This record gives sequence, C-alpha cells and structure tokens, in this order.
Amino acid sequence: MAARTNIVNANQPMHTHGISVMLPVKPSVRPALVLETLSNAARSAGDVLNEPQPIVSVRRATNDAIEYEIVCYVGELGKKIAVRNELFDLEHRHLLSRGVVLWPLSVPEPVIAEVDERQCLLRNVLIFRTLEDDEIAELARQLTKHEFDVAETIYTAADESGHELHILARGVAKAIVLARPITNATAAMVLVCGVLGTMAMGVQNARGRLLQVTGLPNTVMTGNVTQIVLDVIELIHRGTRGGHGQQVRERLQWTLAAMSGFAGGAILGALAFVNLSFIAIALPVVVLLILAWMRRGAT
Repeated sequence: MAARTNIVNANQPMHTHGISVMLPVKPSVRPALVLETLSNAARSAGDVLNEPQPIVSVRRATNDAIEYEIVCYVGELGKKIAVRNELFDLEHRHLLSRGVVLWPLSVPEPVIAEVDERQCLLRNVLIFRTLEDDEIAELARQLTKHEFDVAETIYTAADESGHELHILARGVAKAIVLARPITNATAAMVLVCGVLGTMAMGVQNARGRLLQVTGLPNTVMTGNVTQIVLDVIELIHRGTRGGHGQQVRERLQWTLAAMSGFAGGAILGALAFVNLSFIAIALPVVVLLILAWMRRGAT
C-alpha cells in the first residue's frame, strides 16, 4: 500500500554509451600483435572514455579469420557514430603501421615482388612521384633511419635545429596544438584570459595609487617617453646648472633606466618566445614570485 508514503524515482540517466567494433583479421597474424595494436587504436580516439577502459578481445577463430572486438564507451549518445567511424580509421592506420595489411579474406593474398623499402617509401610521397627511377634511387641512398619510443616527443614547436624532410615509415604520430590564434572571440578561454588581463592591469594601477612608492610610474610608459623628451629639451635649453637642472638630470636618469629595462625586456621576451615558445612566459612569473618572497622576508 502506497498511501502517505514518499515514492522517489531512483533511476539515473546513463552517462556512458557503449560502442562495439568487430574486425576480422587473417589467422596468420599473431593475435598478441593485433590485440596490442587495437588497444592502442582505441586509446588514441579522442572521445573514448578512460573509465570504463576500452576492452579488446578475441570473439572467435575460424580457418579463414580471427575475429576481434573493441568495446569502448563515450560520454554522449550523439558521439557514437563519429567515434565508431574514427575507430575503423584508427584500426586501419595502426595495423598498417605494424605491417598488417587488411586484404579481402575471400581471395588469396597477392604475391608482392620484392622491392626496396626506401624507394617504395619515397614513391608514396606526392612530391616525389614524378621523379625517375635513378633519381628515386639516389634519394633513397640519402635516407637515414630514426626510431622513437612510445609517447616520445619527436619535435617541439620551438625546435628549429634542422630543415630535413621527415617521412613516417611505420607507426602513428600525433600533432598536439598547444595554442592557436584566436578565432572565436566568445570562447571560454578567451574570456577567461581577458578577465585575468583586466584584473592584472587593475592591480598594477592600484599599486601605483595606494602604495605611493617613490620613483617612476610603470603603468603608462608613453608618459615616461614624453617625460624623457621634455627633460632632454629642457637640459639643452637651460643646462644642468642650479638646483632645478640637477633635479631634471636625476629624473632623466631614472626615466632612461626604466625605459631601457622596458625595451630590454621586450626584446628578450620576443627572443625567448621564438626559442622557447609559451614556456618563456613562466620565466618572468618565477622572477616576480622570487622578488615578492624576498620582499616579504625583508619586511
């Protein structure tokens, strides 16, 4: 009897949606190789959830093929089709990188004549397809082989040490974009950066008004440039004699020192960004934190 009793719906919507992908592979390929390769392919899909983890297993084996299954999960129902299509493409790429070619199982594998691996690699590059055989052979002799471990960084954005052409012979590489030009002015990160920049400028201006520290203002550098021009003209016109001239000369020295530091910081910041990319931003932050800590200890 439910009279005068609170009834609460305990059901919760599903936050994970499963995807199952089947793939038959010729039985001559070692299963351990296929299982490892398909696991890497599933983990490299961007929208596949880490929890629950993707599962790769052997479903069944026949004389014609061994059937493998990838079971993984996504967080939104609308992503299932796109992720499923991506998984098929990743399976093909990862298996091909391990030398597993997905031939039709209903027909015998074609017999491929032995060819030079380096020349075949060059022939697959679009800009080399119009070259003659002797030219391809000459380029092939110039190739050098480099191997990289799993998750090893091949190049960084600031790496400009060489200008060689690199061809991916085996394996799968991924390019990671750390930052890109602003294309959407209403994006969340753009708004966050704008708000943080505004707060930083507010703190800097409040510091000049509240602390009343003697010296030059560092909030409006154009005013300092104007002051330099005025002081130079005044010294040329009136000279450095007298108390007023001495005061103008001291003020000019302070202003020139501040502007030299400003210009030097701008030049060093540009050079650091070219060579270190966005990591260069951490250097002034660390210096300011050290100075703040030293000032705190002094007070």
